[in-house]
Amino acid sequence: PYSGRPHQTRAHCAFGLRAPLVGDPTYYSLSNRLNMETAYRVRYHSEDAKRERKDLFGAQPALHLHSRQLRIKTFAGKDVYITAPMPEPMAASFATLGWAEYLRREEQRAQELSGWDP
Repeated sequence: PYSGRPHQTRAHCAFGLRAPLVGDPTYYSLSNRLNMETAYRVRYHSEDAKRERKDLFGAQPALHLHSRQLRIKTFAGKDVYITAPMPEPMAASFATLGWAEYLRREEQRAQELSGWDP
C-alpha cells in the first residue's frame, strides 16, 4: 500500500528545516517557491547559493539521502550494527567539502562496531 513515507524526510528538510537535501530536484525549487508565498516572503536559496552549489557539486548531483547505519537489539539483548557503504557520489561530495578524513574515521568506527567477519 502507498503510505507517502518515501518523501517524508525530504519534505521535512526542505520545508521544516529550510535545508533541502543536496541533489533533490523536487524539493529544492519547491521549498524556495513556497517560502516566497509565506507572510515572511523570504528567499532562502539565493541565486548565489544555487550557483555555488552548482560549482561544487555539478549541475544535478545525485540525491544525497542515505541510511548509513542501523542498530538492532536482539532478543538476547545484544546490539547488532548494520552499516551500508557510502554511495560514491556522496563520498565525492564529502571529499569536495573537505570531509574525507571524517568519512574515513566513520568507516573505521563502523567496522569496529560491526562484529561481522565475512
